[in-house]
Amino acid sequence: MNVLMLSGDPRLFFYTNSPVADRMREYGKEFGVLDILLFLYDGGYNIELSKETRVFTVSGRFMRFVYGFIQGIKMLRKNKYDVVVAQDI
Repeated sequence: MNVLMLSGDPRLFFYTNSPVADRMREYGKEFGVLDILLFLYDGGYNIELSKETRVFTVSGRFMRFVYGFIQGIKMLRKNKYDVVVAQDI
C-alpha cells in the first residue's frame, strides 16, 4: 500500500533518531511505501528515513501551505497513493 502523509511535526526532520521517526519507519515497513510531506516553519530538505519511508519538506511562514499544496499535487500526479492522511498540521 502506498501512503502519503501530510505532517507538521518537526521531530521527523530534526530528530531522525526520535521515537516519532522510529514509528514512521515502522509504518513504512508495514505499508510498503510511506511518503511524508512535512510542513516546516524554517529550513529543511528531503531525507530518507528508511528504504520505505521518505520525508519531503516545504518551509516558510505562510507560504509553506501554498508550496505544500503545489508539492502535494505534484506528488499525487507522479505516484499512485492508496491513502492520504494528515496529522499535526
